[in-house]
Amino acid sequence: MFNFKQINIQVLLTIILLFINALPFFAQNINQLKTEIDNCQNDSILAELCIDISSQYGKQNNYDSAYFFINKAITVAEKNKYLFLQSKAFDQKGKLYRYDSKISQSIEFHLEALKIANNIPSDYLIMIISNHIGIAYRRIDDNFQALKYHITALEVAQKLNNLQNIAVALNSIGLIYTQKKRYDKALEYYTSALDVEKMRKNHIGIAINYNTIAWVYELKGNYDKAFKYYNLSLNENISHDNNRGIAICNIDIGKLYSEIGNYNLALSHYQKALKLNEKLNDKRNMATLYIYLAEIYYNLKNYNKSLKNINSGIKIAKESKSKHLLMNAYRQSSLTYEQLGMQSKAYQSLKQYSSYKDSIFDEESSDQLIKMQTIFETKKKEKENEILKRDKIINEKEIQKKTLINYAFLAGILFFIFLTGFIFLSRQKLKNAHNDLKILHEDLGLKKEEIQTQAEFLADANKEISLNQKELERRNRDITDSIFYAKKIQNAILPQNNVLSSKIPKNFIFFKAKDIVSGDFYWYKYIDNGINEGKLVIAVADSTGHGVPGAFMSMLGTAFLNETISKLGYSSKIKASDILEELRILIKGALKQTGKKDEAKDGMDMALCIIDIKDNSLQYSGAYNPLYIIRNTKQTELTQIYADKQPLSIHWKEKPFTNHSLKLNAGDKLYMFSDGYMDQLGGPDNRKFMVKAFKNLILKIHKNPMAKQKQLLSNTLNEWQGEENQLDDILIVGLELE
Repeated sequence: MFNFKQINIQVLLTIILLFINALPFFAQNINQLKTEIDNCQNDSILAELCIDISSQYGKQNNYDSAYFFINKAITVAEKNKYLFLQSKAFDQKGKLYRYDSKISQSIEFHLEALKIANNIPSDYLIMIISNHIGIAYRRIDDNFQALKYHITALEVAQKLNNLQNIAVALNSIGLIYTQKKRYDKALEYYTSALDVEKMRKNHIGIAINYNTIAWVYELKGNYDKAFKYYNLSLNENISHDNNRGIAICNIDIGKLYSEIGNYNLALSHYQKALKLNEKLNDKRNMATLYIYLAEIYYNLKNYNKSLKNINSGIKIAKESKSKHLLMNAYRQSSLTYEQLGMQSKAYQSLKQYSSYKDSIFDEESSDQLIKMQTIFETKKKEKENEILKRDKIINEKEIQKKTLINYAFLAGILFFIFLTGFIFLSRQKLKNAHNDLKILHEDLGLKKEEIQTQAEFLADANKEISLNQKELERRNRDITDSIFYAKKIQNAILPQNNVLSSKIPKNFIFFKAKDIVSGDFYWYKYIDNGINEGKLVIAVADSTGHGVPGAFMSMLGTAFLNETISKLGYSSKIKASDILEELRILIKGALKQTGKKDEAKDGMDMALCIIDIKDNSLQYSGAYNPLYIIRNTKQTELTQIYADKQPLSIHWKEKPFTNHSLKLNAGDKLYMFSDGYMDQLGGPDNRKFMVKAFKNLILKIHKNPMAKQKQLLSNTLNEWQGEENQLDDILIVGLELE
């Protein structure tokens, strides 16, 4: 049995959707356009006609003619300084190179078009071109860049209230998340696209989005919802007599029934789809369906009907010259002949299958090689050598720095171990003294003649206790003084606010330790080293415990963050998730965590961001601690970027940390925090503050200046807490982008 990759059909559907929504429909044929060009006396109309005819030739894969006319359009537009038409022509040239599988040149011309569009400026062109750049980057699997440009297209489309292109961008972003197997995120965007198509009353778009949502549920293994949305798509197509859509839905529903082993229902849907495709004269889908029917009959052990359908499929597949169809057809043919006992023909079909498989593999290998060359051709060997030289010098300095940090860290640990031991011994001595006192009081009930003796002994004991208590008070003062001194050390280790304020002036840090020293801590560092320029790395962490034990972990976290940034800060593609991965390794090593039953499970939760100050882009990765974003838009909305549900320590189900990337705008606000604020008991019912109330509070206060927000957070906490004790360390960091 064969199994077509589901992704191919669904990607094709998405591409159909994008073309339906995004490309203008030209009623004129090429000859009519040529006649208009020959008679045209106006240069702006001439350039527009040349762009149109180039587009038509591109759709026919006649690239020589397409390039000729688009170059003519560029010449006319540049001569007359028609910036709008220049941008449009360069964009069309980028599309031609993409159709021609020359992705590097495609991106080059799209970026030139975008540059002109920004200079005009034209939001409409920026929206269209950004989407095309995203598509080009998807072709070389650069999903980070693709997502960046599709998000730009979405934001501009929303600004223009252009529903058509909002739907295009939402579907493009959904496709990226689908390819990355982030299905829940993909569903968010496809569902939003569906809502937009309903607003537009675009019935084809509605049907295709139902179909795409069904496909994602199928990939998730949720067949009930997949059937639900496939049937919604089918009904939408039936109600508007869209035979092509009806045929596609029947294919998809049939495939799903086949997958769960309900071959009779699969057969029924395939037969309906075949009749429709025969009416449409869609040879490719006819060949596909004959192969599907052959597989169904094979599973039903009706091998003669299987053979009849497979032969029909092979005949039509040869007409369409589809190697993939022929490969799968011959594979099914070989299996069927084998069951019929026709070994010679089974062998001949198997040879044909192998031949087509090898040919496809060679083509895919060649395509992959071209893709890799496209990705790397912009990189210069000279710069790599320069980076290597810098790394060598920097590494030598970093080794010295690491050594000093390690010594300082070791000294800190020894100091706290001594401190903890001293506290324990002092308390033990006090406990023993109180036990002695208890014994003395019990002895007062002895005989009268022993009272005097015991009274003298008691006086001596009380005197000794008094001396012990004074000594204990002195030592407790020493311990408290030492802890306050430790607080000074911890405060000294925390980064200075002037570094943060010089890069992001609008900020606040609300930090309230439960005890003198804290397990919560914040950390940031500005990287500007020639490789990573203008990047602010900022972390908010919640260590295991609070007080002295938490302070141990916070010092550990600070030291390891410094070490990690020293190690990764010169990587050309530094990622927030890579920093968390490195921290997890260091923490597990320092605490000797191997996964054994009785070992310590200490660690920390963390939200970590890399903010590119120059282009306002953001990377985020989190260990339990999420990130809140409030966009600077008319409609106020708090967006939560979810963290991975695993700590920076040993964990029973470790997985790689997720790296989230997105574009920021001026006025966007970021909030990073530990869980102390939400977990604080208080209020009239003496319950936790909770996450929902915290979100509502952030939404309520976010329009205030940062300093005012900090004060409002403090006031709200004090009012909520009342007379209750503080349960945990509290830390919130707020940032507003400029």
